[in-house]
Amino acid sequence: MASREMIEELGATYNVPVLVLHDFDISGFTIFGTLRSSTRRYTYKRKFEVVDLGLRLADIEGLEREDVHISSPAKTAATLRRHGATKEEIQILVEQGQRIELNALASDELVGLIERKLDEIGISKIIPDENVLADAYRRMHRQAVIQAEIDRLIDDLNEDVIEIPTGLRQHIEKELEADPTQSWDELLREIVDDSVEGREP
Repeated sequence: MASREMIEELGATYNVPVLVLHDFDISGFTIFGTLRSSTRRYTYKRKFEVVDLGLRLADIEGLEREDVHISSPAKTAATLRRHGATKEEIQILVEQGQRIELNALASDELVGLIERKLDEIGISKIIPDENVLADAYRRMHRQAVIQAEIDRLIDDLNEDVIEIPTGLRQHIEKELEADPTQSWDELLREIVDDSVEGREP
């Protein structure tokens, strides 16, 4: 119920489609059907769009199938029809007792499937307006300038001449004996910070 309340709020309030990606199996069709329609347990109060991106008959040719046991074929077939499965899909799922999972697809095949279905329903990448782009440019420009300065400092830093304090391990052991809740790397960081702060400019 909570998931249905959430998608109703998101879909209806912001006018965005709810995209459902699912396996070619009874659960997949049931999930899609339940999300798009009111049921006895939950009635939608506002309209929004639910789009099926899941595996359908046209998508499963050549994919590995798994056998499943159907305990109530007639009831299962009726459920699938109610949730939008075609006669041919019901034949595979119920009469043949087979299912196909999304992970039967290789990664590039799965991405291709999703991209194709998004293209079919007219969903594409968007470019923000000028104000959003300008803010993003300023943020990325600051990040690039800071990273360039960090890279320059790293290039200029000669780690071969960094002087390691004497008795480093003994100092850390002493601090841990006094306060075992500390960690050695935290103590080491404090020592390094003190050393850097104490350098002549």
